[in-house]
Amino acid sequence: TAITPENSVYIVGICIAVCGNFLISISLNIQKYTHVRQSQRGTKPYYTSRLWWCGILLMGLGELGNFAAYGFAPASLIAPLGCVSVIVSAVISVVFLKETLRASDILGERVLLTSHNEVLVNFFSVFSCFVGK
Repeated sequence: TAITPENSVYIVGICIAVCGNFLISISLNIQKYTHVRQSQRGTKPYYTSRLWWCGILLMGLGELGNFAAYGFAPASLIAPLGCVSVIVSAVISVVFLKETLRASDILGERVLLTSHNEVLVNFFSVFSCFVGK
């Protein structure tokens, strides 16, 4: 189906939710990096670090984006997009935190992606039936 003004609002909600979840995963990795760094140094508590507070700020922005996304699209479409945060967080932790990625991690992410795609395909197929009438 063509993009109409009615369903273009849903696309805005999807984009906001994906960006919000991306910010959340970045923030979680920043906070973990700060925890690891502070424990290795044996210095002040983690909450005295500016980098940790930057992670908290990014998490707040990401959650605010998720909250805003619910205004543009239904919860049945936005909630499954939370898997974006899990997948991006796994990739970021492997690249920047030098964590290992196990086979079970890859399998779990594949299941998340499959179920996420099923929800989107089913939603837009049902939605196109109503728009076409």
